[in-house]
Amino acid sequence: MEVFNIDGPDIDAELIVLTWRLWGLLGIRDAVTLELNSLGTSAARAVYREALVEYLSARADQLDEDSRRRMTTNPLRVLDSKNPKMQPLIEAALANWARVQRALVESGLAPAILEAMTTPIRGQRIAEDGRSLIGESRIVLANDLDWEGHLIEGPFVTRQKDRYWLFYAGNDFSTPSYGIGVAAADHPLGPYAKQGEPLLKSTREWTAPGHASVAPGLTGEPQLFFHAFHPGTGGYNAFRALLTVGLRFSGGHVEVVELPG
Repeated sequence: MEVFNIDGPDIDAELIVLTWRLWGLLGIRDAVTLELNSLGTSAARAVYREALVEYLSARADQLDEDSRRRMTTNPLRVLDSKNPKMQPLIEAALANWARVQRALVESGLAPAILEAMTTPIRGQRIAEDGRSLIGESRIVLANDLDWEGHLIEGPFVTRQKDRYWLFYAGNDFSTPSYGIGVAAADHPLGPYAKQGEPLLKSTREWTAPGHASVAPGLTGEPQLFFHAFHPGTGGYNAFRALLTVGLRFSGGHVEVVELPG
């Protein structure tokens, strides 16, 4: 649903209430969760809008007709473009998150945007019967490294060498910026110390490796299993291959090793 020509929060509240009532009529309130996102205050949105217009204006010759129109009417809608030829430009804009983040921090006007662009991974104890949670959840990891961009996801924890190792994916899965990171801790709920640079990132053979898991290989040694795209492909409904590499754990560090021939 979209609403036009109403400048104020009243319509937002009305849409929220409308959605809540609809869920009640459908009998699904207990099965869904209402979540809200926001670009913050009008001042914060102005900062974000200005940075985006500057980026798009410098690349105006690469915009399609619809995006050029949106750049002057509602620049944020450019990011919603479904034109395949626009996707590399949009992905590049999203890949510049570190620069945008610094600008927002310096402006002092955009805490809501920064909070919304943080995607923490949370952990919580589970009961022995596996049917309920115990205590409170806690943040065990957040996207605070430049290469992670605006997102971390797909956590997998394994115990190796008496330590807990959390593998995760970071950045936009549809771009070569996507990669696999790892952090280590002495307890499954942390605190975790990140290794820093991604453990795996795009190569000439495969791009956007992600969603890792660890299991013993044929020799009994740990292997990392993950998916990746063929170069030049990516995004929804594109083929992703299942790949594997060897791992070597030592102290607070893990490295990729070749599998025996």
